[in-house]
Parts: sequence; structure tokens; C-alpha cells
Amino acid sequence: MLTENPDGVSESCTEQFCTENTYLEFHNFIINSSIWITFGVLGIILVIKGSEWYSKSNLIALIFGWLLILYSWWTVLNMEIYDQIFEQPSYLTNYLFFILGAIISSFTLIYVVRWTEINTPRDIIIEEMDERERKRVTEIIRRNIEVDN
Repeated sequence: MLTENPDGVSESCTEQFCTENTYLEFHNFIINSSIWITFGVLGIILVIKGSEWYSKSNLIALIFGWLLILYSWWTVLNMEIYDQIFEQPSYLTNYLFFILGAIISSFTLIYVVRWTEINTPRDIIIEEMDERERKRVTEIIRRNIEVDN
């Protein structure tokens, strides 16, 4: 990794390919990647928390989460790496496996979530208590509280 400044004495930057441009491209890539990854993860968390999976849906969290995910994708599509690919098509082969890995892991994640949701047993819907049951439960609770005092 290019962790030191090109003018520094680091072992990692003494190779012939380690120029100032390479160093700056590496750091720009790391910064841009951390930006879209952060926004993407925060967006996914908000979409999951705002959905009806665990509680009532929260429309504000859903909208804000999807906006963060869209901004994340916009950041990915505007990275400088695409300019390099168009200038030098040989870069495309370098990123082919990255793209395939991202696609395969996305489909695997979707399949696992779908499989889990399908195979999770559903809770039966319990009807609301009628007036007689409500009075009985209230009386039991009242008796237990009086005994403790």
C-alpha cells in the first residue's frame, strides 16, 4: 500500500511505479470509496429501520435512507476511475473481477435475505381481548399488586 508520501523514505514507495500522481490517485480513490461506502451503509441501515420488518414503517427514515443510497450511487458513478477506464481500456480488465464479485455478492445477499424471510415462521395474529377478558386480566393484576403491598 502507498501509505507514505512519495517524498518520504517508506519502503512501500521506493518502487519505480510509485510516483506522486500514483500516490494522489490512490488517496483520491480511498477517500471517494470511503464516502460512498459510508453513505451507502447509513442509507441501508435507515431503510431497514424505516421498513415494516421490525415495527411500523417510518416514512421519513425510508425517504432519507433511499436518498443516501442514491447519493452513494451518484458518488460511485462520478469517481475519476471511470475517466481512466475510458482513456486506457486495459484498466477495464483490472476491474472486471471487482465488478463480477460485486454482482455475485449482491445476488447472494438478495437470495439469502429472501430465503430467510420465506423460511421464517410467521406469528399468528392474536385477536384483541374482549371486555370480559380485559376485566379478568385487570382483576388479576390488581390482586397481585395488593398482595405485594
